[in-house]
Amino acid sequence: AGLLAQAGEGDAPLSPEARAELTKARALYETLELEVPLSDYAAEAAAALPRIDARLGARSKADALAFERSLAKSRIEDELKRGRYKAVIQDVDALLKGAKVPVALRCEALYLKASAIFKQRKRADARTVYERAAKECKRAGADHKDTLVKSRYQAGRGRYAEGKYARAAREFEALATDARDHSYADDALVLAGESWASAGQRDKERRAYERALSDHPDGDMTGEARRRLLVMAFADKRLEDALALADEGLARERDRKLIAKMHYFRGRALAGLTRADEAEAAWIAAIEAAPLDYPAFQALSRLREVGEEAFARGVAVLERAGDEAVPSLELPASEEATRAALLARLGLGAEAAEELSAAGIDGWPAAAVLAQAGLWEASQRAVGRVGASWRERPPAGTARAMWELAHPLAFSRLVREGESSRGVPAFLTFAIMQTESRFNPGATSWAGARGLLQMMPSTAKGVAKRAGVEDHSPARLYNPEYNLGLGIFHLGELVARFGGEDAAVPLAIPGYNAGAGAVDKWLTERGDWDLDLFIESIPYDETRKYTQSVLGRWYAYRWIHGPKDQDARRKIPYLPTAIPKKE
Repeated sequence: AGLLAQAGEGDAPLSPEARAELTKARALYETLELEVPLSDYAAEAAAALPRIDARLGARSKADALAFERSLAKSRIEDELKRGRYKAVIQDVDALLKGAKVPVALRCEALYLKASAIFKQRKRADARTVYERAAKECKRAGADHKDTLVKSRYQAGRGRYAEGKYARAAREFEALATDARDHSYADDALVLAGESWASAGQRDKERRAYERALSDHPDGDMTGEARRRLLVMAFADKRLEDALALADEGLARERDRKLIAKMHYFRGRALAGLTRADEAEAAWIAAIEAAPLDYPAFQALSRLREVGEEAFARGVAVLERAGDEAVPSLELPASEEATRAALLARLGLGAEAAEELSAAGIDGWPAAAVLAQAGLWEASQRAVGRVGASWRERPPAGTARAMWELAHPLAFSRLVREGESSRGVPAFLTFAIMQTESRFNPGATSWAGARGLLQMMPSTAKGVAKRAGVEDHSPARLYNPEYNLGLGIFHLGELVARFGGEDAAVPLAIPGYNAGAGAVDKWLTERGDWDLDLFIESIPYDETRKYTQSVLGRWYAYRWIHGPKDQDARRKIPYLPTAIPKKE
């Protein structure tokens, strides 16, 4: 804008300097339009460009058309990011109607259109468009290899959605061969294995995962391929193979939770090979790696089955206070901190948060003040910003305060009254609420789930009817009391459906996420498996991770907040080896 003002308006001839300035202004405005095409800044740029063209002279038709098409593509990309999927499809169709659209643009535009269809969960419909994109990208040459690979990968996912599993598997394997050096190659092999599994071809499934490990030992899907091979090895009673996979995982994994999981399954393999002492040591190592996470929960359950002494050794890990310095939860000595603490005590959470922000106070001290003010979600975010290394310490000694702050008893009265009246095991609602919404009553998911327990309006409507609620409305799901009332009622239904009490929780949790019907289907297919393998074999990635996350949090809540004088066997839930039978 400054350059345009300097160059002046009117019809007077431009000096060389003014022409240079206007040329710079045009380039800057065009860049602005291309980078933020749907913004107010882009609108201002669009209004200014005709004035510049009037002074500099119109660009050639070829240059103008090229810019127009680049701008159209940028707008479509921005629409896709904003979830305006119908607009993406319409604008791509309009763009491709033009004469002699360059093949490179056709490649990129068709990929965007297919992605818009795919993101509407119309994966099968997206396949043909991805395939068209792949053909154009192949014609466009090496500069568009990345979009070519992604188009083929997504087309394979569309093929899988059509139920053509064997063909999808072959397409994924071909992609992994043709694009061996691309980051999607190991992803394609994992999906090839998944597709062969759905086609009932277990030998080919196994080979696909093994190829992912051998061809891409450092790929980002290596751990997933190994996890699936572990499940297969246990299911096939190949315990030596399972042990080797667990040992390989321990040598390669860096993530604390995955290390704990490898220790746990190593213990399972050793126990099956009648190497009892080594199995116990492996389960203790799982607890030490991640004291209050899902693998430790499973390890404690196996130690309980071994006997009282073994279980006591596992519990002793949780009670072991470390020597490491623990971060302070105390506020620094400053006027802003004092005001923040006072405002929090008065229940003025928003004002306390403003003082903390102005003073640059974050981490544990901020989390403590925000929790005191009842700003549970903001407190959880502050805890999230300190990293996860603190989770390596058991909740003993001075470290206990961190664990209690990270697992707050938000909306405690509503939760405890609801759980006791609906047959929901103690603290399960806190674990689900933390996973679903981080205690934010106003949370809304991309799919439309609402409130503390993230209930879908359609699900809530049915639950309300069964609960005898006459004045139900989706808007009420943002009310904590109403949301928790319906959500806990639904949890009670699921717990009862899968046998009742603590034993039903490992099935009720995936039922809450994916629907009880999905769990029934998996039980029909794998109901004779051990429970830990059944959980690891949940086919929906989201549901499998959700189930393990909630189970870990439930165990943590029970250990941290259970009655201090309660026996450890009652405080820590038990995950049986066998799948509990439904009522």
